Amino acid sequence: MHREVDGKQKPEISFHFLHNGVGESSKRCNFMRDFKEHHQTIRQFLLGQLSDDKAKEIEERIFAEGDFAEEVQIVENELITNYYEGTS
Repeated sequence: MHREVDGKQKPEISFHFLHNGVGESSKRCNFMRDFKEHHQTIRQFLLGQLSDDKAKEIEERIFAEGDFAEEVQIVENELITNYYEGTS
C-alpha cells in the first residue's frame, strides 16, 4: 500500500498489536526495538556496511521471502528520500 505525501507516493506501513493485557507495553517495546534493529541491518546492507557473510544472508532472504524483499525496498526508498532531502 502507498499513500500520497506532498504529491509523492510513500509506502504505508501499519503495525497491529495483539491486546492481551499483561505485558502489552513490554511486548510493544520489544517489537519496536527489534524492528529498529532489523531496519538498521537492512540499511547497513544497502550501504555496503555488512560483512560478506551477513550480506549474503540478507541477499538470500531477499530472493526467498517476498515480504522481506518489500521491506528492503521500503528502506531503500527511505534512504533515497533522505538523500534528496539532505537528512540521514
